[in-house]
Amino acid sequence: MLRPTNEKTRKRRAHDRRSQSAIGPDRRLSTPSELRPFKHNARTHPRRQIDQIAASIEAFGSVNPILIDPDGEIIAGHGRLLAAKQIDLGRVPTITLAGMSDRQKRALRLADNKIGLNASWDTEMLRIELGELSALDSEIGVDLTGFSPGEIDVALTMAVDPDDEAIPPVPADPVTQPGDIWQLGEHRLGCGDGGDRAFLRAVIGSDQPIDASIRALPIRWASMSIRPATSTSPSRAWSPVSAGHGSRLARSDGFTRT
Repeated sequence: MLRPTNEKTRKRRAHDRRSQSAIGPDRRLSTPSELRPFKHNARTHPRRQIDQIAASIEAFGSVNPILIDPDGEIIAGHGRLLAAKQIDLGRVPTITLAGMSDRQKRALRLADNKIGLNASWDTEMLRIELGELSALDSEIGVDLTGFSPGEIDVALTMAVDPDDEAIPPVPADPVTQPGDIWQLGEHRLGCGDGGDRAFLRAVIGSDQPIDASIRALPIRWASMSIRPATSTSPSRAWSPVSAGHGSRLARSDGFTRT
């Protein structure tokens, strides 16, 4: 006697059918010229990240295949393709995902990038791993982890996850007000609405692109540190670029009040 198929079984079977291409004959080596980037790809890849991916490929090989549809359009792996072209790879591993609707492919492109960003670090385990890798006498440099030297230094000395730190109370008379933009050496620090394009433009300058990840900040009032194309002299560090509500910066390190 056949038992009726329950919802859990149906979902498992559907998953197995969708996943078959990841373990079947649709895994192959493709030439970069065969692959077509998605023209509406929302993820940006700065030069520094491409360099990191290229260094990882040269050290470990192409261990993460590029996901494509049957027409060769990339679903996930735009950065890996750019890195492969940078180091002149003749072929890259790909997995063709067949049977997906356009809506599914578009959702997967976003999920592939965003879901990983929602994870956090066990700072103690991270400190141990980076510390042991740094101490090893090996041709595999700790920089291949993707962490910058500054981030490694912080991780090796940090005992508490910054996300868990207590936020101090708002002072009765805060120094910085919404709309203020400060110049910090090579950086600008703005206090304002992360969704206000005009404010972001004032912070980064009219000739600089606005990254979508900045415009999508989940909080209304945000402080942003932006490094502009040009830097100022050290004597002007911490001088306000603009102050929508006036600024009163008290100094204790030899700088003059602005």
